[in-house]
Amino acid sequence: IITTAGNNKTALPTMQETDTLFEFKVNSDSMEWERWVAPTWEYPSTVDDPDFSSMLVPTVETTRASYILSNLHRKRKGALMTGSSGTAKTSTALMFFDSVQNTNEAMRIKKICFSSATTPFMTQ
Repeated sequence: IITTAGNNKTALPTMQETDTLFEFKVNSDSMEWERWVAPTWEYPSTVDDPDFSSMLVPTVETTRASYILSNLHRKRKGALMTGSSGTAKTSTALMFFDSVQNTNEAMRIKKICFSSATTPFMTQ
């Protein structure tokens, strides 16, 4: 562990053998390392017939990605999400758009579905 000059604070978090640095973030208030934690999700008990296909349950990975998207959005920077199929890119984007729409910020969202059969001429 690397220590900073002049005090006993460590520059890196205390990690277990199976941890990576990506499991941690710096708390902007206390400037201390803390683990990423998914927000508490509550089952929509007020809905009589819930649509399970549209329920988005946040995970640690989607929480991390949403945090990065929020910071990029706040600075008016673009983002491109890439990854293998099944890595929650669409779910993360939808959760992020839901959070933006719940603010006073005006934003229009247009979803375009691509697949392996999509050609450049189809999107122009």
